[in-house]
Amino acid sequence: MLIDRPLAASYAIDGNRDENNQLTTELYCAHTASGYSYWGMEFERLAEVSHVIISFRYASNTNNRNSNLQLLISSTRQDSDNNIGTDCAYYVGPPASPSLPVKIPCAQHVIGKFLKIIHDQDDFLTLCEVEVYSV
Repeated sequence: MLIDRPLAASYAIDGNRDENNQLTTELYCAHTASGYSYWGMEFERLAEVSHVIISFRYASNTNNRNSNLQLLISSTRQDSDNNIGTDCAYYVGPPASPSLPVKIPCAQHVIGKFLKIIHDQDDFLTLCEVEVYSV
């Protein structure tokens, strides 16, 4: 479950890797309301996914949250909702530098229409930007 603005899910795909709005101190990243949560997106069409780049929140005191992420690719919304699909990757984390985006390569190229990032940790998940790349 995600909480409302300014922590809405759509902030992870708004093209802005920066965690803060330039004019305010509001957080402009997707942020879950609890641990053991997830974030998901639907592609425009079926795609062969080769890697995902994630920009996390910069704060070093929350960097440990940027761990234990399962990246699941599914062909249908129903499969994605039920955690059925092909594992693209499992990111152990945390990143050495949370201020830099993290490239997570798929173990093998995966074809699907939905990406679900499952946070296997009892802590909040904050995603400032998620970029999915196809070959």
